[in-house]
Amino acid sequence: MVVYVYVALNMLMRALTVDSIAVQRHRATILECVKDSVASIQRRALELIYLLMNVNNVKPLAKELIEYLELSEQDFTGDLTAKIYSIVEKFAPEKIWYIDQMVKVLSEAGNYVKDDVWHVLIVVISNAPDLHGYTVRALYRALHTSSEQETIERVAIWRIGEYADLLVNDNGMLELKEPITVTESDAVDVFETAVKHHSSDVTTKAMALIALLKISSLIQKHQNIRSSLVEKMPVLDEATFSGRRAGSLPIAVSTSGKSSLSIPNGVVKAAAPLVDLLDLSSDDAPAPTSFSANC
Repeated sequence: MVVYVYVALNMLMRALTVDSIAVQRHRATILECVKDSVASIQRRALELIYLLMNVNNVKPLAKELIEYLELSEQDFTGDLTAKIYSIVEKFAPEKIWYIDQMVKVLSEAGNYVKDDVWHVLIVVISNAPDLHGYTVRALYRALHTSSEQETIERVAIWRIGEYADLLVNDNGMLELKEPITVTESDAVDVFETAVKHHSSDVTTKAMALIALLKISSLIQKHQNIRSSLVEKMPVLDEATFSGRRAGSLPIAVSTSGKSSLSIPNGVVKAAAPLVDLLDLSSDDAPAPTSFSANC
């Protein structure tokens, strides 16, 4: 039976070059094969789903794959997580959907996500000022349901440290989104938990301490400790960051001047200099896909 299923998947793979519409009709069956107990079938089906993905079907297919993350075996979770990220980054129709899906991925399988992935998420969020209030609340919620995933903890720590005032004051609300009540003490507790947690590594604890300095200045208004260290991080230059990921720019990038870049909704934003506060670079980072390069 396993052999027959694998052969059938291979036949569908070949049929893609002849009649992709006909293969699309079998999406539901192929998705079930992704959930098969046999590793070879899972991986072949996942590859086929990736090839079937387009801007028209990305939302329902990505939803199915992300929901399966919670049930997938550990041996397959890494491959599934990487493929979901590639799909979301490549086909995301708008930034808010991209952010929502990545928060879900980090919440379910953050420990399988490479550093380069959450670095990109931070860059995308920093370049979406109209979503700052929304994302800080989304990450705060996610942190309280997925505290065992250190990657979501890092992104949430960074976000709350930068924009705790939006979280506490419930600013930047989007329509149809329920407000949440978060006190200054609640926000500080996030960092205290990260610093004291025995499993938090040095990077997480360092990010928590820096965020704690920022929030003391941002919310509690201790002007005597305000300095360049605790000022809000400038908007990260997505074009420069993408170039460094691709290896087309040197690590030492000039911070003079500004560039203009396009994002999916057609709005053009001015990009500020890249800041290495979170060391958002990696010598062996993979080349960016179309979404990160254009968002």
